[in-house]
Amino acid sequence: MKKKLINNSFSLILVPSLEKIEIVHYNEILYLKSDGSYTEFFLEDRKITSSKNIGVYEKKLSINFFRIHHSYIVNLEKIKYICKVNGVSCYLDNNKTIPVSRRKKKDLINFINKIY
Repeated sequence: MKKKLINNSFSLILVPSLEKIEIVHYNEILYLKSDGSYTEFFLEDRKITSSKNIGVYEKKLSINFFRIHHSYIVNLEKIKYICKVNGVSCYLDNNKTIPVSRRKKKDLINFINKIY
């Protein structure tokens, strides 16, 4: 069983898109992906495209999230394991693989070790 980093069951973030503003619970988020000046939120059951860049969300998200790559922020509670073969990648609960940049590898491991 995974250890909870912090109790985020009531933590919410507002995600503005072109048509509406969605209210998203932190624990629904698997990862965020940068798409130019937009950010794609990959949730457990859907994808939302925000009209803000990923840097805005890096500052807003809780300790449960870590920027593992210039283009990705991942929810640490959704990582199954970290693979160190052929570069470093995070494997998530939904079987998606997200690359970890060489620069962020050591920071990610240190960050996780501090929390656990």
